[in-house]
Amino acid sequence: DKLLAFPGASDKGIFTYVIDTEHKHLIKTAAEYHPTIASYIANAKKIPGKTQILLTALGAGEWWGCNANGDFFPEAALAHEGSDYGYKTFQTNAKIYKHHVNKNPEAAYGDVSLSVYNPNYHRVELIVLLDNAKAPDIAERINSGDYPEWSMGTKVPYDVCSICGNKAPTRKQYCDHLRYYMGRIDPVTGRLAYAINLAPNFFDISQVLIGADKIAKTLKKVASLN
Repeated sequence: DKLLAFPGASDKGIFTYVIDTEHKHLIKTAAEYHPTIASYIANAKKIPGKTQILLTALGAGEWWGCNANGDFFPEAALAHEGSDYGYKTFQTNAKIYKHHVNKNPEAAYGDVSLSVYNPNYHRVELIVLLDNAKAPDIAERINSGDYPEWSMGTKVPYDVCSICGNKAPTRKQYCDHLRYYMGRIDPVTGRLAYAINLAPNFFDISQVLIGADKIAKTLKKVASLN
């Protein structure tokens, strides 16, 4: 398993905003999102007991680089249209958890309602549906203007070293590049060492304490019942 952590806010500002359709905020921002996401938001209805949130899950490594954990996700892997790996597995397999306590899906705090790959921004965009009764703390924080940290979990059959091409199904099989210089410059080759993930099967989106990914942010609260 791999965990992809990211913050919901930074020194650049907050990345979660309430969509206020009465003031037509959506019209100003719809072009930034995949048309399927924009259509979903434009037609979103409040669901009693639920909070709908728009997330940018992660970006393609060719455009956004590796994350702070040294994981690189190629665009071809994220944009893959099959059900075995890629962006669609968020919608078919992933659920909302806390701190990656994800062994029991029945204990999840919500589901992923929609997952798309945005080729213009080279990123995966999600609509997640949070159960307010199961996670009142998260819902209250979001509704009060605070933005919890989030982290993704994915299963991969193996990852590939960016320097030597070594394939490792577990960390025990890592080469020295990834074992000692993950996310840093290898002093011998002068190249950045990172793990290339060719077939990610996403199964977890968790609220966590500390995050790491560059662009994966909570962007908007789509709709909620006050």
